[in-house]
Amino acid sequence: MKRRMNIDMTNPDDRIEFVEKRSNRRISCSRSANISKGNVSYVASIKNMTIEGAFIKTDAPFSVGQELTLSFYSSIKQKQIAVAGKIVRAYKHGFGLKFIY
Repeated sequence: MKRRMNIDMTNPDDRIEFVEKRSNRRISCSRSANISKGNVSYVASIKNMTIEGAFIKTDAPFSVGQELTLSFYSSIKQKQIAVAGKIVRAYKHGFGLKFIY
């Protein structure tokens, strides 16, 4: 089901409108994470996730199309998880990451 909604991805004063295309439920969270691209790592936080991807908050400069590795600690599995992903949306303070399986 597609529905229109106003969201705030990065800034309370900068609302964007989009059509919800997710077929899986988005789960809000606030989990610390690391982003790795080659030999460089950045600190970030996961703001929400689905089975297909996540919104990552970071001030590090990334752009659409970049592939990277997201790693975080899973309290359910009680271990560090690492997943490859591709940036599909980029904002001033974060990006949308689609997982690559």
